[in-house]
Amino acid sequence: MAIGFMLLYTKLANVLSKEALFYTVILPFIAFFGAFGFVLYPLSNVFHPTAFADKLLNTLGSRFLGPIAILRIWSFCLFYVMAELWGSVVVSVLFWGFANQITTVDEAKKFYPLFGLGANVALIFSGHTVKYFSSLRSSLGPGVDGWAISLKAMMSIVVLMGGAICFFYWWVNRNVSLPTRSQKKKVKPNMTTMESLKFLVSSKYIRNLATLVVAYGISINLVEVTWKSKLKAQPQRILVIHG
Repeated sequence: MAIGFMLLYTKLANVLSKEALFYTVILPFIAFFGAFGFVLYPLSNVFHPTAFADKLLNTLGSRFLGPIAILRIWSFCLFYVMAELWGSVVVSVLFWGFANQITTVDEAKKFYPLFGLGANVALIFSGHTVKYFSSLRSSLGPGVDGWAISLKAMMSIVVLMGGAICFFYWWVNRNVSLPTRSQKKKVKPNMTTMESLKFLVSSKYIRNLATLVVAYGISINLVEVTWKSKLKAQPQRILVIHG
C-alpha cells in the first residue's frame, strides 16, 4: 500500500498544484474514517462476505486461511491500513512537506523541535481520549454495542480534527504572505517516479537523508515490537509464577 501510494502521489504531484494535492490526499482519509465509524462498522455484517469466505475456505483449504480471513473482515483490515498510512502520508508527507515549503533553514532549527514536541504532547491527549471512551462501555446496558458508540465518538473527533487541518491549511495559504521565500526558491522540474529514484541515488545529500530515515524506521520498529511483545508476555509470566 505504501509503495502504491508513493507511485500515485508522484503522478498527482506532476499534474496538481501543491494546494490541490494536499486536499486530494487528505480528504479521502477523513471521509473513510467518518464512513467507518458510522457506516462500515455498524453494518459490517452486511458488507463482510462471511458466507462467501466460508465457501472459499472449504474449496481452497486451510493454506489460504490468511487471505480469506482478510477478505472476510476486509473493512477492519482496510481501517488498519488507512490508520498506518495516516502517519506516513499526512504527517511525513503533507505536514513536513508544507513545513519545508514555508520554513527557512534558519527557522527550522528553532521551530522543528517544537513541532516534534507538540506531536508527542498530542499523544497524551489522544491516550486519555481513548481511555475515556473505552471506560464508557462498562456503564452501558446489556445488548448495547459499546465499541460502536466509542468508535463513533472517536471517529467524529478524527473528522473534526481533519476538518481543522484543512481549514488552517487553507487559512495559511490565503492569509499568510510569503513572497520572499517563494521567489528565492528555484522552479523544480516535474520528474517521473524513475527519474526521482535516479535523482535520489545520484544525490549524496539526499541519499544520506534517505539512509537516515530508513535506519530510524527499522530501529523504532524493532524497539516497539520487542517492547510490546515483552509487555504482552509479562502478565502471563506473572500468572505462571503465582500459579
